[in-house]
Amino acid sequence: MRLFLSVSILIPISLVFFISFGSHAQHKHDNGNMELMQAVQYRYFVHKNDTGAWYFSIKKNEKLIVMQKDIPAVQGNIAFVDSLQASKIARLMVDKLEQGVFPPSVFRSDLDSLKIIY
Repeated sequence: MRLFLSVSILIPISLVFFISFGSHAQHKHDNGNMELMQAVQYRYFVHKNDTGAWYFSIKKNEKLIVMQKDIPAVQGNIAFVDSLQASKIARLMVDKLEQGVFPPSVFRSDLDSLKIIY
């Protein structure tokens, strides 16, 4: 399932939006029936600071696990140019976390494939 976000008006508040993604694990009962159980829930939040820079945070079951204030894999403190770019990298990191990758490393090739400006 693909999710498309359109932000036409950006409100200068810290928390712009969040999207919740859940990882699920199957559990087999003694009687052979499979049951879908929610194991971990990751959510990311896109923020705008008082200087206009965009960044994001990721929570796992309501606990903060990532606070990314600059573009990963790039030397220096370069912020995301808009909420959509921050959201793309946040989603990539959530995907990696859901696959069990920790820390969820981001590479320049990831930035290029997602057309992140840096």
